[in-house]
Amino acid sequence: MAVHRDADGVPDGYASYSLGEARVLTVDETVATDDAVFLSLARFLLGHDLVDRVVFKHVPSDHPLRWRLADFRAAEAGDDGDWLWVRLLDVLGRWPRAAGARTASSSSTWTTRSSGSAAAIC
Repeated sequence: MAVHRDADGVPDGYASYSLGEARVLTVDETVATDDAVFLSLARFLLGHDLVDRVVFKHVPSDHPLRWRLADFRAAEAGDDGDWLWVRLLDVLGRWPRAAGARTASSSSTWTTRSSGSAAAIC
């Protein structure tokens, strides 16, 4: 687990990850208050030595991480699909508001090479 803290020392993001066989670091969950915190956590995760690949799970397919890499071709998206399914019950007649709050992006898995400067975040 990696925790990011703001200037006052208050946690404002974290990443849960594991190191597996074949030099792969798998990021199971990343929660951040904004893109700058997410990129800081990603920079930390991509900077691990003795790791050839970093797999980010449950990242929206339109997330800007890929375009912040020094070599955007080092990243590939895969496993695009819904991660969370919710059944909304219209008990109080609030369906239009609940349906309008849902975003259209789905969850993906992003894989990047972590060796060399290709995984550096600009």
